[in-house]
Amino acid sequence: MSDQYLKTARTYLWILGLFLALAPIIGLVNYTFLRNSGEFEPVDKVVKLQLQNGGLYFSALNNTIHAYKLALYRAVKPKIVALGSSRVWQFRGRYFTVPFVNLGGAAQSLNEAELVLRKITAIHKPEIVLLNLDPWWFGNFGGSLIGNGQYPNGSEFRLDLLFLPCEWLLDRKISIRNFCQTLAGREQNPFPSMGVFAAVNREGFYQDGSLYNYGRVFGLFRKKGVPKFSSTEHQIRSGQEIFSYERTINPKRWADFVSLMKYAKAQNIRIITFLGPFPAKIVDLMASMGENYAYIDELKATIPEVSPHNYDFLDPREFGSSDCEFLDGLHPGEITSLRMLRIMGRDPASGLSPYLDWPQIEMTISQYSGKAMVPVHSFGPQYKEIDFLELGCNKKCADKPGSLKTSRRPSS
Repeated sequence: MSDQYLKTARTYLWILGLFLALAPIIGLVNYTFLRNSGEFEPVDKVVKLQLQNGGLYFSALNNTIHAYKLALYRAVKPKIVALGSSRVWQFRGRYFTVPFVNLGGAAQSLNEAELVLRKITAIHKPEIVLLNLDPWWFGNFGGSLIGNGQYPNGSEFRLDLLFLPCEWLLDRKISIRNFCQTLAGREQNPFPSMGVFAAVNREGFYQDGSLYNYGRVFGLFRKKGVPKFSSTEHQIRSGQEIFSYERTINPKRWADFVSLMKYAKAQNIRIITFLGPFPAKIVDLMASMGENYAYIDELKATIPEVSPHNYDFLDPREFGSSDCEFLDGLHPGEITSLRMLRIMGRDPASGLSPYLDWPQIEMTISQYSGKAMVPVHSFGPQYKEIDFLELGCNKKCADKPGSLKTSRRPSS
C-alpha cells in the first residue's frame, strides 16, 4: 500500500470525523433557528394564534398552504371565499362586511379547485366563491398540476430539513444577522411572524388568508431579484411550463371545469369566475405570438357558456390598472385586485354588492392608485412603497395607512 494512498485515506477520515463531530452541533443550531421561526407549528395552532394576535405566517420548510388555508376556513367559516392559485392572494377581508377567507394557493388546477370546494362544503357551505381561472388550467400543462391529495400540515419533521438553513445562508436567502437574531429568540418585525419566509422575508399570510409582501414592496428585504418582468417574458418567448403554446382547449381540462361548476350548482353555491390579469407588457407579448395562445381567445368565448357570472380581466388597461400595480409578471397587486372586486360588485347579477365595504374600496383605490399594496397601522410604522420592479413607477403619492380589519368571525 503506497504512502500516497495512506495519506489520502487519512485526509478522508479526518474530514469525515470532523463532519460527524460538527453535524450534531450544526443540526442543533439550525433546529433552534427553525423552532424560533415557528416552522414546526401545526397549522391549526398557527390559525388560532393569528386569530388572537394577527401577524403573518409562511413556512419555508414545507408547502403547508393547502392545509393552512383549510384550517383557516374551518375556524372562520366565511360567507365569501377567493379560490385559485397564488394569483388571488391580494384579495383581502378588509374590503368585505361579512366573513371572508382567501383560499388562494390551495388550488393549482381545476381538478384541485373542485377537491377544495368539496372539502370546504363538508365543513361549512360558503355563499359566494370568487374563482380565478388561470389560462394554463385549460391547456395540456394543466394536467401536470393535478394534486395528489397529500398535503403537509406543518408538524412534519425530517432530519434532512435541519441542514436547509445552511443552504439558505450560502445562497444569501437569509442574512447572518437575521439568522443570529432569530437564533437568539429576538423578534425582528413589528408584527408577530411564524415561518422563515414571514420572519426573514417579511412575507406571509394574514388572518384572512391574503398575502402581504412587506419585505419586497417596502424594501425591507433587500435581495437582488429578477428585474421587471424578464422571467415571465422568457417563459412566453420559449413556450415553457405554464406559458406552453396551446391552440385549443384540452377536452379533459374542460371536462374538469364543467364538473366543478355542476358540483357548485348542486350545492347552491354561487361561483363568480374571472380570468385574472397580467401586466400590459405581458399581455402585448402574448398577443404578438400569433396563434401560439389561441386557446385563450377560445376560453373567453366558451367560459360564459358554463359560468353565467364571468369576467374577463386579462388586460389591466381595460379597467384602469397599470403595470405599476403588479407584484411581478404573474401576480396582480392589492389595488388591481380591488379594481376587479369593484367591477364585480357593481354588477347586480353578481350578488356581491351588499357584502362589500364600498367607502373603504373607493377611498383605497383613490389614495393608492399606481401602487401594489396598502400599508397598515397594525404592522408598525408608516412604510413607503419602492419601485421594486424597476419600471420607473412613481411611488411617491401620499401614504395614509388604513386600519387593518380582522377576519370577521360568524356571530353566535
